[in-house]
Order: sequence, then structure tokens, then C-alpha cells
Amino acid sequence: MYPEVFLLKPKKNKKAREPQPPCYECNGLCCRHIALEIDAPKRKAEYDNIRWYLMHEKVTVGIDHGGEWLLEVPLVCRHLINNGCAMYNKRPDICREYPGNDDFCEFEDKTSPYKVLFTDEKAFERYMARKKKRLSRPSKPLPPLHFTHTAGPHLP
Repeated sequence: MYPEVFLLKPKKNKKAREPQPPCYECNGLCCRHIALEIDAPKRKAEYDNIRWYLMHEKVTVGIDHGGEWLLEVPLVCRHLINNGCAMYNKRPDICREYPGNDDFCEFEDKTSPYKVLFTDEKAFERYMARKKKRLSRPSKPLPPLHFTHTAGPHLP
């Protein structure tokens, strides 16, 4: 009924020369969400976007230990079957390369991959207020246009 499922095998970590934890022991933690890097809010529009993301159930935004901002959405990969990958030999590069040198594997370390995690817009608003983050406007408003009968519109 199901396609053949491959349990991921441990591979050697070339730097540490120790085997990495076998993925089949962790129940596919990294296959149960997507995390997309987003810009840190510097403008009002970015701040509003993050607030909007966080108004949705189960969506979180985190700041990882390297200072990167990530939007995390809990979505299970449709190829995760019985905690194994049903398309192991054809899996995307992002799966093959995870975790990279700078990535955090949830199974390897039980600490949070985030130094700050927002689960709703109110927590994000409190954080921004505490940090007193100043958000720039997209641009300064232009002075009003003045019209003359001969030259057309011009700035004062």
C-alpha cells in the first residue's frame, strides 16, 4: 500500500569523525515543519508582516543563535511515512544537505534552535517594545505639490 520507506542511515561527520545521530531515532523532527528565513524587521511594513504571520495558529517566528530570523510553519512532509522517508533516493537537496555546517539538528541538541521564539503577535510586540526597535518608514512623505498656471506641478 505504501511506497518503500527508507530509514535514514547515520553518516560520518567528516569534521568530528563521529557518526551523526540516525534520523530514524528522532521520528523525523525536521520533516514536521518548514522554516523560512525572513528579514529582521527594519521597516513598519516588515513589522506588520511578522505580526500578521503570528496571528495564525501554530505559526512561530524565531531568532536563531546566529541572529537569523525564521518563520516556522508546522507542516508534515507528505513523504514521511512511519518516521522514514518514502522518497529517500529522490529527496531534494535541502533534505540531503541538512543539517549543514551552520544548521541546527533538533535531535542532536535538545536545546532550542532559537534564542528568541515568538508564538503570537503580542509576544513579538512586547519584544519589540522592550528592545525599543525603531522602524523606519518606507520613505519620507513628499511635500505637497503646488501648481502654477505656466509651469505645471513643482515642489516648493
